[in-house]
Amino acid sequence: MALSSWTDQQVINQLNSGSKWSGSVITYSFPTVVTGMARYSGEGTGFSAFNATQQARAELALTLWDDVIATSIQKVAPSTTSTASNIEFGNSTSGVSYAHAYFPTVGSVWINSAYNSSQGTNDLMTPKIGAHGFLTFVHEIGHALGLEHMGDYNRSADTPSSYQDSTVYSVMSYFGPSWGSGSANGQGLVAWADWVGADGKLYSPQTPMMNDIMAMQAMYGVDTTTRTGDTVYGFQSNVTGTTAAIFDFTQNLNPIICIWDAGGTDTLNLSGWNTASNVDLAPGSFSSANSMTMNISIARGAWIENAVTGNGNDTVQGNARDNVITTNGGNDTIRALAGNDTIAAGAGNDTIDGGDGTDVVIFNDSWSNISWTYSVATATFTFMGLLIGTDTVTAVERFIDALNVERSLESLLDPDLLPALVSVGADAAEVTEGTGEPTAVTFTVSLSKAALSEETLTWRVAGTGSSAANAQDFAGAQSGTVSFAAGETSKTITVYLAADTTFEARETFALTLSAPSLGLSLATASATVSIVNDDAQLTPIVKRGGRSADTLTGSDAMEHLDGGNGNDALRGHGGNDTLVGGAGHDLLDGGTGNDRMVGGTGNDTYLVDSVGDVVVEARNGNTDTVRATLEAYTLTAWVENLVYVGDGDFVGTGNELANKIWGGTGNDVLSGGGGNDSISGGGGNDTVYGGSGNDVLSTGAGDDYINGGSGIDRMTGGAGNDTYVVDNTRDVVVELANGGTDTVQTTLTSYRLGAHLENLTYLGSASFTGTGNDLDNVITGGSGANTLNGAGGNDTLYGNGGNDVLIGGTGNDNLYGGSGNDRLDGGTGNDWLYGGLGNDTLTGGAGADMFVFDEIGSGNADRIIDFDGTLDQILIDADVFSDIGYLGTLLEENFGTGTVATTADQRILHDQASGALAYDADGDGAGSAIVFAYVKAGLTIAHEDIAVV
Repeated sequence: MALSSWTDQQVINQLNSGSKWSGSVITYSFPTVVTGMARYSGEGTGFSAFNATQQARAELALTLWDDVIATSIQKVAPSTTSTASNIEFGNSTSGVSYAHAYFPTVGSVWINSAYNSSQGTNDLMTPKIGAHGFLTFVHEIGHALGLEHMGDYNRSADTPSSYQDSTVYSVMSYFGPSWGSGSANGQGLVAWADWVGADGKLYSPQTPMMNDIMAMQAMYGVDTTTRTGDTVYGFQSNVTGTTAAIFDFTQNLNPIICIWDAGGTDTLNLSGWNTASNVDLAPGSFSSANSMTMNISIARGAWIENAVTGNGNDTVQGNARDNVITTNGGNDTIRALAGNDTIAAGAGNDTIDGGDGTDVVIFNDSWSNISWTYSVATATFTFMGLLIGTDTVTAVERFIDALNVERSLESLLDPDLLPALVSVGADAAEVTEGTGEPTAVTFTVSLSKAALSEETLTWRVAGTGSSAANAQDFAGAQSGTVSFAAGETSKTITVYLAADTTFEARETFALTLSAPSLGLSLATASATVSIVNDDAQLTPIVKRGGRSADTLTGSDAMEHLDGGNGNDALRGHGGNDTLVGGAGHDLLDGGTGNDRMVGGTGNDTYLVDSVGDVVVEARNGNTDTVRATLEAYTLTAWVENLVYVGDGDFVGTGNELANKIWGGTGNDVLSGGGGNDSISGGGGNDTVYGGSGNDVLSTGAGDDYINGGSGIDRMTGGAGNDTYVVDNTRDVVVELANGGTDTVQTTLTSYRLGAHLENLTYLGSASFTGTGNDLDNVITGGSGANTLNGAGGNDTLYGNGGNDVLIGGTGNDNLYGGSGNDRLDGGTGNDWLYGGLGNDTLTGGAGADMFVFDEIGSGNADRIIDFDGTLDQILIDADVFSDIGYLGTLLEENFGTGTVATTADQRILHDQASGALAYDADGDGAGSAIVFAYVKAGLTIAHEDIAVV
């Protein structure tokens, strides 16, 4: 299964080593003496200078890095000291396993000179573009500039970090298709591609890849001067200088590159290949060409406007800019997307979707040789001609033939077939909000011509602009569908604004149309309306207390109550009030309205009854409590306690402090968040999360779910069927006697049920040891090798996956092995043992035991250790052993001895010599018997010992 995909910021955090060069210029040199190199790993003994080929390849790699960053990389003369330049290059036969480099501010790059042309693609002395040796040059320079690996490894790697830890995204990765195939190289875990060329050879990246460029630009800034003209990449390339060896595909025959381009109208030209190409022009996308996949990418922030492909069956997707897409021969698929695009599909049966914008298709034949049809149902043209093939075209407005004669959409169609243009306008540019009933705002949707049949589109309203309306400003529906019957040209949409008495700024919203049906085309898709405030800006009534304990009571007006010092009681009643407690232990009750309550120092209590109420506490302002009547509330900063006042269902959430949270009698969801919290669920079926910290969690009657989260937690369930999640060996679970049927779910690798707990479930995938108690337990293992012990009571044990050991203990137990080769031991009591899949070992122990066989097949034969025909019985599943055809004790005529059936009726065979029990579906017919169990060799088994169930 693929690893998780990282965000761009996670990638940057990984690749950025924290070391970088300062200043606007980074210098490099090729020292001729060992003292010109930094030597921290014993490299100095075998030093030799870079040869001419190495220098040329290093300078090409440096140029590729220089092209993407704002900082300039410049060559300086070699020196006898390593501090004369930032980055130095040298060879050695000692202290270098293959190649390595030092981060800034050291910067020396070392190559093992033993890796010469005899080493094939690993050649570092005459490295070839596309081989691993040249990738190594790009990789090590990345280190010298300050890049880390794409995972937490060095020189060797066992495990990739993320889906992007691949050379598909980064030359700094030790995983990906350039390293070879198989899981050891990350296949199935990380981003993958086919980089085997048409010549059957494996190739490596030749440039910094997409994530390298992103990380380097985050460190050094973006180069805005690289190839700002109209650049052609690929065939017919106009790239000059040393990088032409990379971006000219007549030189670089097997490109694996990422393109950074700073401006101009640019083209990716793949016309030299007749194999299928899959091109995506979006920034941050991958294209596939030349029998490879995902071998050409476009860096984030880079725009390539145009594409040219060869004579294969190509797929091309444009971008948001005005694209020119030329596909030549083949049956091509073109999706131009947004922008005013030009599409020349050439010969072949092509499928073209112009997308948004005003698009044009150019045909390589004249109109006299082209015929066409139009489907009203799909709004699609089909053009046919000897030179153009059969082309299917959607969402294109202009068409030009080989003689440069242009025809519009309208000229090609019967006017009745053209879609009606849709426009929407507000009946008034601004409306007054109102203070009583909701205010109606009407919009008119118009068609340029009458609908020929029923047509529909959707609408929605939303705030827009710097002072946008929000959902609370609307009363009634905020989205819907408008339908036009045949013959209609106009419809009205009515939106209702919620009235209020609150002074606020002028707000703006827009009604936007979308998803027109096939007979419609959007012309004017939105209309904007301003909401004019009609409420007076109120001046609050100010009441102030003194230095003693004051009681300040407001009215239905907007008031500012300031208690001052003392233990004050502030009650706002109606209106949107501001209450300031000041020093002392204060009670703040805003009453109805959206109130702002500021406690100050002291142990303050806030009564919150509106979602618009705001509680403000000071840091270190003692211990404060919110008493809420809302359906949900989250404690604000520096408030410690939360009490639900009501009998409904409540969602209460703490903060980073040590909170105390109390629910009510309903079905509550309470979360502590950070800190060492104390949470009480009360009555109802509650869900309680401790979060981080060492928490104390309790619930009352009801079927509760209690999860302490990280930390050392104490969990008490009370009456009801409770579920506890245990993830710390020091977590404590407390249950009452006769307190329902309770379950512990754990991620620990070992757990023993405490008193009064019935069930245990392992949530992990490792090996698990689970032990019950004297109650009737249900213990469930995971996919690993589990050891489950029921201890006392009549227990049920489920091994599930892995090679499990199940021990029933005392009592009448049910043991289910599941898959894997399991060992089941019933212990004392009358037990039922189900081996399941795999070759299992079954021991019934003392008592009358039942050995149940409900699976059959090759490699699935269980061994019964202690079968006693006077007590025990073998039970076979009627649905699996289906050719027996009845339920109950096996009849004598259906039982035989030996390894081969001797009559047509024999179905179960016992070979006394080996102890094998086998099932033969057709008796003495052509089919073979399948062994499903073994008993002790020499033991006598009779037909009465076996029953069909």
